[in-house]
Amino acid sequence: MSRGRVPPLLAVVGLAAVVMVVVPGSARPAYPGSNGLLVFTSDRDDPFGDLYTTTADGSGSLTRFGLDKTVDRSPAWSPDGTRIAFGSVRPDGDDIYVMDADGGNVTNLTRTFAGEYEPTWSPDGSKIAFVSDRDGNNEIYVMNADGSDQRRLTDNPGGDDEPAWSPNPRDNRIAFNSSRDGYFNDVFLMDADTGENVTKLTPDEDFSSHASWSPDGTKIAFRRTLDGQTEIYAIQLATGDLTNLTDNPAQDREPAWSPDGSRIAFVSRRDDNWELYVMDADGTDQTRVTDDPASDTEPNWQPLSKAVRVGTSVVASVEDTIIIAATPVVDFGSIAVGATKTAAPASVSVTTNGAGYTLSLSRTAFSGGVDIPLSLDVVAPAGASTLLTGQTAIPTDGSLTVGSRPGGAVSQDEWSPTYRLGPVPLRPAGTTSAVVTYTVVAM
Repeated sequence: MSRGRVPPLLAVVGLAAVVMVVVPGSARPAYPGSNGLLVFTSDRDDPFGDLYTTTADGSGSLTRFGLDKTVDRSPAWSPDGTRIAFGSVRPDGDDIYVMDADGGNVTNLTRTFAGEYEPTWSPDGSKIAFVSDRDGNNEIYVMNADGSDQRRLTDNPGGDDEPAWSPNPRDNRIAFNSSRDGYFNDVFLMDADTGENVTKLTPDEDFSSHASWSPDGTKIAFRRTLDGQTEIYAIQLATGDLTNLTDNPAQDREPAWSPDGSRIAFVSRRDDNWELYVMDADGTDQTRVTDDPASDTEPNWQPLSKAVRVGTSVVASVEDTIIIAATPVVDFGSIAVGATKTAAPASVSVTTNGAGYTLSLSRTAFSGGVDIPLSLDVVAPAGASTLLTGQTAIPTDGSLTVGSRPGGAVSQDEWSPTYRLGPVPLRPAGTTSAVVTYTVVAM
C-alpha cells in the first residue's frame, strides 16, 4: 500500500437513470455498530437494476427488492439498520424512497418531477440528504426523514452530488463530490445544516469521488484516479495522510466502511466485471463477495444495533449514536405507612463495541396517585465513573445521569442500582411499584 500526504483539513454516478445500464454510484458513511448485511445494486435479474442484500462473505442467501422495469439505485441503510433509503425511477417519478429492511412499507419521500438519488442519513436518523436537479443543476438537498421540509444546501454551477453524512453527531458535516473547482471532480466537506464552510479534502491533480466515512468519523475512504489508475484511498482527517488501500491494476471504486470499522466493501473490475469485494480496513485480505455476469455495484453496510439488557432479557436495541431506553418495573411489595422499602438490587448490563457512553435513568412511581420519593445507590463496574452519590432522588419529570464509561475498549458493564421507596405518606399500606427507564447515550 502506497502512502501520500495532503495538507490537514479539519461522490461519480449516472444522472437521471439510463435504462438497460446500472451505473456505479456512491458509497455511504458507516454508522457504528456490528456488521450486518450488504445492500447493493445489480442488473442480474432486470436490466433496469434492482436492490439486493447479501452477507459480507457472499455465503448467505441473496434477497432481491424492487419491481421489474424500474430503476432502483444508491441504497443507504438507516443508522439503526431497520430501513433502506434509495433512489428509484417509477411511474410516479424519479424520487427518493424508503422501505423497511424486509422490503415492506415502500414510501416515496420527495414526489417531484426532477431526478433525485443518492440519499444519505444523518447520524440520528432524523434527516436525509440527497441529490436533486429540480433547480436545473445537480445540487444537494436535505429533508426530514419523513420527506418534509425539503431545502437546498448547495448552489454551484459545477454540480454537486454523492453526499455522505458524517456518522459522528458532534461533527455535523457532509462530504460530497463536485467539479466546482475545475474539470476534475474532488471530494469536499460542508456544514450539514447550512451548506457553508465548504472545504476541499482531496488533492488537485486527480479525480476523486465516492466518499465513505469511517464509523468513528476520523477517516474518509474514497475513489481516486491518478495517472489512469483508479484505486481506493483513505485519508486521515486530522493529518491529511493518504493511504492507497487497494493498489491493484484493475479499477477499484465505491468504498463502504463496515459499521465496526474493521472492513471496507468496494467494487472492482479485476475479474473483468463489476463485482463486490471486501478487505480489511488497512487494505489486506481483499476477497470477492459476488460472482455474476451482471454488474454488482453501490455497496452499503447495515449497522446492527447495540443492546441494553436488564437481567437476561433484551429490552431495547440501540445504534451507538441514538438515545435508547429500557423500562423494567421495580416491585416494592407490601410497604407500611410512613416506612421506607428497599427493592432487590437490579443488574443492568450495557454492551458496547468500544464507544463511550453515559447511563441515565428516569422513573414513574405508581403509588395511588401520590408521588413517593425514589432514591438509589449505584455500584459501578470497573473502569466506569459513578456520578451519583448514595440516596440521590430520582425525579419523575426528568432524567438523572448515573455514570459513564469512556470509549476505547469493548466492554460489557454490569451496573447494580439499589432502589429505595419512601417514606410512604399517610395512606393504607399496600403494594407499590416504579417504572425505571434506563437510557444509554453515546459520548
